[in-house]
Amino acid sequence: MASLPDRPGTEHPAQTPSRRGGKLQRMTDDTKGIVTDLREWIDLRLDLAVREINDKVDDAASQAALGVVLAILAFFTGLFGLTTIALGLGWWLGRPFWGFLIVSGLLSLVAFIVATVAKRHPIVVETPLFQKIRGDRYQSDDESTDSASDDTPSPESATSQAKTSQATPSADL
Repeated sequence: MASLPDRPGTEHPAQTPSRRGGKLQRMTDDTKGIVTDLREWIDLRLDLAVREINDKVDDAASQAALGVVLAILAFFTGLFGLTTIALGLGWWLGRPFWGFLIVSGLLSLVAFIVATVAKRHPIVVETPLFQKIRGDRYQSDDESTDSASDDTPSPESATSQAKTSQATPSADL
């Protein structure tokens, strides 16, 4: 790309290449150079954005893999721990069956309590996206009830209209 001199008149005419067309041609060449530089800059910004997104995806994938590994380890730890407790209770009671029955009963009781509490008090993580979705849903519900109340009469007004139509005879009859 050809660049303009810092100060006009500082270039010697013999040093500048001769261009056909004069100022218009120089402006065209400079504009093409600017457009080329702008395209390169946009391409570099897009490459940077793609790399940043790839880094975020890689971080999320590694966190998910770590979570899966920890969940598997926690599962087997709990399984072996409960088996040990059941065998210990069975040994203490004299029959392994009783230990496993007691542990199974306690686990069933805990599951029932958790299910009951979850029905009464659902655990919801309030993220901004969730709040936006929930807010839009409530607004659409309010709008639909408002439009329904405008178009159809309420039960009280329908009853009062029915009573007045029964009390006054129609002229068409």
